[in-house]
Amino acid sequence: MATKTLTENIQTAIADLSNIKTALVGKGVAIPSGTPTNSYPGLIDGLLIGTPASAEFNIHFGDVAPEDTTKLWLKTTPVSDIKLDSDISSVVNATTRVNDVLDAATNEIVSGVGGCAERVGNLVYLLGSYTMSPKILTYNLDTLVTISTGVAMPSNYFRYAATGMVGNFIYLLGGLKYSTMSLDVYRYDILEKTMTKLAVAITNDGNHGWQSFAYATVGTRIYLFGGYNSTSFSNSNIVTKAYYFDTVSQTFTIIAAPSNHYVEAGTAVIGTDIYLIGGRNSGGTATTRITKYDTLLDTYTIVAYLPAAYTNCRAAAVGTDIYIYWDKSIFKLDTLTNTLSTVSSGLAWDFNGGTIISYGTDVFYFCGSGAANRVTKTTADVTLESNHLLISSLTSCHRIALFNQNGIDIKLPVSGVFKGDGNNKAQRVNAYYYQNAQWNLI
Repeated sequence: MATKTLTENIQTAIADLSNIKTALVGKGVAIPSGTPTNSYPGLIDGLLIGTPASAEFNIHFGDVAPEDTTKLWLKTTPVSDIKLDSDISSVVNATTRVNDVLDAATNEIVSGVGGCAERVGNLVYLLGSYTMSPKILTYNLDTLVTISTGVAMPSNYFRYAATGMVGNFIYLLGGLKYSTMSLDVYRYDILEKTMTKLAVAITNDGNHGWQSFAYATVGTRIYLFGGYNSTSFSNSNIVTKAYYFDTVSQTFTIIAAPSNHYVEAGTAVIGTDIYLIGGRNSGGTATTRITKYDTLLDTYTIVAYLPAAYTNCRAAAVGTDIYIYWDKSIFKLDTLTNTLSTVSSGLAWDFNGGTIISYGTDVFYFCGSGAANRVTKTTADVTLESNHLLISSLTSCHRIALFNQNGIDIKLPVSGVFKGDGNNKAQRVNAYYYQNAQWNLI
């Protein structure tokens, strides 16, 4: 493993965050004095493109929380050295089937292809699918329990829509219900549990796809690539343009168009880059390409190739690695070296057209073609030197290891803290930040 100096890595982290402004969202309750014994919910998350800025913490180790608003408290044994290293390897070592999507109270499920999922903390919001629950469901990634929000899906949504999570809102764009197409845009408030139809709609001009697009969210923008502009899946209805929806101004803007990734492509986000994986070109032919779209420069770069032409694959980022699911295989793209490797093949489950999210070092895959309401969980082991700490940045996807006994000032967003155990495998440790006169668990 290549090791960089502290200065080099700090500069790398700052460069990665130069166009990212992070927002702190405290969702915890007051932590009692002394050593906490219970788990408290909390979150540091958010990403807005704009003025360069970031969260600043002084790392503090020990059993007693310092009454200092600038300190991030890690409840773990101090370590002796200071080291910042962003070159950390991770491998997927196990995939298992976990609890299916099923609300025991209502027997509502989400199944089949074309659904959407957005994660907030440990909750995954499941919206639509081929066999759609009439309500928005949540799947708890810690307890593996499904609960209905009680909020109805819009009547003209069913499958192949796009979603994006910005702040406390999940946006829904386009989609297909039986033989009816939707150009509408809805906004679901996860706090108020309300669904609102916005005044704006997708433009019907041949340049904007309506369904089956590749999509991803960066900052306050939801990017949509290609798609069909009809209820028909004919090649003649494939849109060869791309655009983004600005959730602040609620406007649509055409961007540079990719090549080959127009329908049925997978996506993953690393920092401000969107990776387009597989899919079909304008003639309907499947592609092997993996292309990086730089949202800041509005440019595309082919970075790797799949072992075969894949459609309806799904992808999720863990650190700077992207895990790609298709058929019975899982692949990993190392975005630092742009190398693709096979993680698993010949698995017991098909991965085709479902939906996927990452949660810490785990990847969850929901439903898919012929998969009913199945959920699988893949565990990614992050390898660390013994007693070293990994602080994972959810918003920048730049993995950072901090080693320090007395504290170090560094500016970066923080989402999860892991410590290497005796076998050098990362184990989550308690980490807290101080906000609103209370300590909140990350």
